[in-house]
Amino acid sequence: MAPTAGFLNGMLRWLLGVFGVDLEQGPLDIYSWYGLILVYTIYAVPYAFMMCTSGLRNMDPSLEEQSRVSGSSLLRTLRTVTLPAMLPSLLGGTMLILMSSFGLFSIPSVIGRGADIPILSTRIVHLLNFTFPAETGAAIGLSLILVAFVAVFWLLQSRTLARGRFATIGGKGQRASRIRLGRARPWVRAAVLMYIFVTTVAPLLALLIVSLNGFWTLDINWSGLRLDAFFSTLLEDRSTRRALTNSLTFGLVGSLVGIAAVAFASLWIIRSRSRLARVIDGAIKFPAMLSHLVIAVGFVLAFAGPPFSLGGTAVIMVGAYLALYIPQASVSADTAVAQIGKELPEAARVAGSGETRTVLRIYLPLMMPALILGWAMLFVRMIGDLTASAILAGTRNNVIGFRILEIYQNGSYAELAAISTFLTLVSAVIVIAVLVVSRRLARWSNQSLGGS
Repeated sequence: MAPTAGFLNGMLRWLLGVFGVDLEQGPLDIYSWYGLILVYTIYAVPYAFMMCTSGLRNMDPSLEEQSRVSGSSLLRTLRTVTLPAMLPSLLGGTMLILMSSFGLFSIPSVIGRGADIPILSTRIVHLLNFTFPAETGAAIGLSLILVAFVAVFWLLQSRTLARGRFATIGGKGQRASRIRLGRARPWVRAAVLMYIFVTTVAPLLALLIVSLNGFWTLDINWSGLRLDAFFSTLLEDRSTRRALTNSLTFGLVGSLVGIAAVAFASLWIIRSRSRLARVIDGAIKFPAMLSHLVIAVGFVLAFAGPPFSLGGTAVIMVGAYLALYIPQASVSADTAVAQIGKELPEAARVAGSGETRTVLRIYLPLMMPALILGWAMLFVRMIGDLTASAILAGTRNNVIGFRILEIYQNGSYAELAAISTFLTLVSAVIVIAVLVVSRRLARWSNQSLGGS
């Protein structure tokens, strides 16, 4: 959607030219308020989708069926039954979006700067990296604004979740009834297909075309498309291969450690009424209220030098990834625990089950779909991290985020597009596989509990 060289604008100008409308640029402009908000929205939708999907699968569909039998319309059932039961998931998704968006640097840096729209995160980066001497005090002061805003919403979310149970787990393996869209079905399908095209197909095609063409231009030599950029970047370039290997390894280790830690922490925090639990919960989520750049700089100052001397090592990279993304995973785990409710664990204790058996037989099976989604989110975010990688990566622990910055500075759009296409495909395969596994696990856990 770049005004002059964007492929979508090129297609639209050609189409308008058929009707006698001659434009030199546009008609769309990604470097604008609507362009910035569009990309922010596309970035945020998966977080809300994963949280709400997990919540809907855990909800007992008989509640909605009873509402319909009582004479309620679809909209009233949605307002009085579905949305209240989904409140933990909705709050969790909103919390994830806030924590992810406020600390985001890449989107406002590329689009906001091109549109001359000042964003707080880019201002913090400028104060730390592009002023001499670095105005650390001002940057920390601006970060406190983000801390205060997210802290207020976190307080509201924690109080809402502490009130009790919002949804019930289906005990008989019930499935939600299918809603017939009728005449609206073609329009809904068209809207879904348009969304997929705008958010996934068009950007991926643009990356693929640039990587195959060898450079970014609207005059594409279709007969001269080659895989040279993929071979030279992903197979022949030793630095890129090592960076990809490191990123996949760090992402796998960090996501497994992170999701296991937040699962057990959320179990204890949600079930505990002590003030210590709330303090620990706030400590887990606090790093999300700071700019990623501030956290990365803090890791350098704290651990890169003596006595730890972890600069340029895998330990400091994985530690920084955990600090950056564990808060988001903890929201997913908190939502999973909150939606289980109190009845099933209490029934297990009445039946003679101890704490360990209750956790293994009740909590973990019902939490597993949400935990798998949280693991996928952690893995994808860690392998694609840009901010922390740019500061903490070195020659011994080079990762793909740092490698992307190196290629971007050299201006090689073909190599940049090849790496981006590969990362997109890896992320897509992981997310699709996780969604399938999560759906099957949710169905299996509900059926198992119904049978028991």
